[in-house]
Amino acid sequence: MSAPVAAHERVVPIEVVEAWAPRPLPPANYPPVATEIRAMPDESMISEEVPAPDLDYIPGAGSGVWIANEDPGGYDAGVYANVSNSQRGIVFTGWIPPDVQVAVGPNHIVELVNCNILVLDKSNGDTLYFADYYTFMGIPDRGTNIIFDPRVAYDINRDRWIISADYLNDISGNDTSQYILCYSLSGDPSAAWGGYRINAEVGDSVWLDYPMLGFNDWGIFLTGNLFSYTGYFRYGDMIILDKDSIYAGRPTLYGARYLASGGNFSQHFALTMRSCATGFDCITNTGADNRVFIRKVYGPATSPTIGSWNTITINAYNTPTLGRQLGGNDNIDPGDCRLQDVTYKDGRLYMTFGERRNWGSGNSAAIRYLEIDTVWNVIRDITYGSDATDYYYGRVSPDDQCITMVFTRSSNSEYAGVWLTTKLISSPSFEASTQIKAGEINYYISDGTRNRWGDYSGAYMDPSGSAVWVAGEYAYTPNGSSDYWGTWIAKVSCLSVGQKETAYEGEPSVLFPYGNVFSGIAMFRLLQESKCVVYDAQGRAIASVEGPSNVSLPVNPGVYFLKIGAENHRFVVVK
Repeated sequence: MSAPVAAHERVVPIEVVEAWAPRPLPPANYPPVATEIRAMPDESMISEEVPAPDLDYIPGAGSGVWIANEDPGGYDAGVYANVSNSQRGIVFTGWIPPDVQVAVGPNHIVELVNCNILVLDKSNGDTLYFADYYTFMGIPDRGTNIIFDPRVAYDINRDRWIISADYLNDISGNDTSQYILCYSLSGDPSAAWGGYRINAEVGDSVWLDYPMLGFNDWGIFLTGNLFSYTGYFRYGDMIILDKDSIYAGRPTLYGARYLASGGNFSQHFALTMRSCATGFDCITNTGADNRVFIRKVYGPATSPTIGSWNTITINAYNTPTLGRQLGGNDNIDPGDCRLQDVTYKDGRLYMTFGERRNWGSGNSAAIRYLEIDTVWNVIRDITYGSDATDYYYGRVSPDDQCITMVFTRSSNSEYAGVWLTTKLISSPSFEASTQIKAGEINYYISDGTRNRWGDYSGAYMDPSGSAVWVAGEYAYTPNGSSDYWGTWIAKVSCLSVGQKETAYEGEPSVLFPYGNVFSGIAMFRLLQESKCVVYDAQGRAIASVEGPSNVSLPVNPGVYFLKIGAENHRFVVVK
């Protein structure tokens, strides 16, 4: 068993291969849906599992803060989520997997996939810019070099955008491997950008995979896995950079770089949604374990103080099972137990990763959600999924009221589509899932060993703190027969009309004399001369009634909301 974290790290120089000053974006290019299939480099996995209890069982209520939160139903069940601004994002570029990412600023949405960038007007969804990375970054496409594993963030406190990616100069091996770091000159991602190319090699022949991006008040953090060209994991890499010098466009990068031999695999620094002077570095094992590892990093970037790793015990987890899908047995690769992204907000860290869970009829892929404070108390430890259905590549983000989690969902009766769930920050469990884009076809695109999917989904808090924007992957069929991937973007918030389940205290305008659950009929009484609007779980008005009157409203099973002036009421209709 190899250790997931390293006891010692050595300092190596940061070698800037190229620095380009901020420049206007080059002309956009709008290629059609690709037809050629190209796979990203396939890393060799490392063995780092620790003994874990057998997970092939039906969980009960759990112990401590962990719960098994089974999704109580599908789309018709309804949720607290208010889904809006829903639209198609980037579709099949030819590369697998797409590595879907999204971030949002005051006026723009940026989506990244392998190997394209899309900038949208947030107010109306119009496309402002679309290009491949070679065009966007000004790097020639030689046919053998690739830019992949993109990450994007909006720095809320500085009104800047950050993009990182992985550059491999020769996909046949034994050539240049680099980090790419781009920064916007302003809060407008359709205007000028600058950037750097940083050598990933350390005096021996290695290539970079799975680079991650994080930031806080003073620093930008890059991490990655360095492999030999023969497939062995060599180093966990961490680069700590001074944010002010980057935003100023200085040709020299100020900071520090640390290499961990054989350790620190797939570490993640937190993306900071509110002001924070601490960097949070986090790791899970890729396989069976019951631990998360977190350490704090303090500035300045030129001489950082790196804290010791803290071991945080959680409920046991293990590698997720393959994702089933309608129309065949070409099961989808759901990844492993490494962290997706980590987000910091208001004294807490939010993170997700994949796992397996038996809900009754055998193991399914599920999503683990963790909420941990900065003195290492586990506030929430939730496994989310449902029986005979697979949930994978979950990504989570908080806003000021809610937690939103987006993921792929599929089963033997369901194509792979984009789904999400929400919960109030104070709630111990998530609501039923909502489908925002159905899968359209059985999906099978192999890289030779796996039916690739993921490797991640996107979720990012709106700078207003009132919503989260998500981007996910679905099985897409542009011509009715071919199986491609597509992406879908949506805005998610908690419904303002759904915060109470019963009438207000005092003199309410509505009563539920027959109960608020009644076999496909919503029954209630309006007590005053007032107008009542009934909303479905998507926030769409489905009926308007006048009082005083008794109301008997036929509706499909699900969650509904009544709004009468300032009063909000939630009711559930079952079959």
